[in-house]
Amino acid sequence: MWVIVLTCACVVFATMAVGPVRAQNEVRAPEWTIGDWWETDRYRLTVSSRERDWYELIRTPRGRAATAGATGHTKLRMSIDGRVGARVERDGSMTETLEDSRHEWVRFPLQMGSGWTFGVLGRGRTIHSSERYDYQCAPTKWEDIDVGGKLIPTLRIECQTGTRGSSQRWQHSVWYSPDAKRYIRLTSHYMGGPTFNCSAWSVQP
Repeated sequence: MWVIVLTCACVVFATMAVGPVRAQNEVRAPEWTIGDWWETDRYRLTVSSRERDWYELIRTPRGRAATAGATGHTKLRMSIDGRVGARVERDGSMTETLEDSRHEWVRFPLQMGSGWTFGVLGRGRTIHSSERYDYQCAPTKWEDIDVGGKLIPTLRIECQTGTRGSSQRWQHSVWYSPDAKRYIRLTSHYMGGPTFNCSAWSVQP
């Protein structure tokens, strides 16, 4: 009898240790709320409005809250997966990001065992030339990472890229946090690659 009780207790404890986040077979696209914010090493990004599938985020110095209707700040037009569609400068001028220049580090729903591909035009080997880089990404495992001394559950995504006709490949790792509603870390495993680090956030559940 006691063996059965102890066995059941161990199963319950193990399930609690895994937690509701890791129990998910897939992670669906979240929604951001006006006022949600994330801090990088230099800036704070605050959601100020939404138009269909695109959000407007105000960029302020790290630790400084965005004021509704404030002017003189850079604004980003961003999708829920972190792709930047346009950038509005302090003077109001806007620069759109071409579709084939947006990195798709996350694609919903995120599901272990399934992946996606995308292409990006980057600088070529010669001056003023461009080259297409093909990316292959896939979630690989749940992993806790340290953010400000706190362990945050994340879904780790591995991406590799290369150019057509070449056997050389470059590796990237991305960590998506359901708690933060976005990817909070991006590391390139080579010199000069893209990086991103989110150090704090405040989002509505």
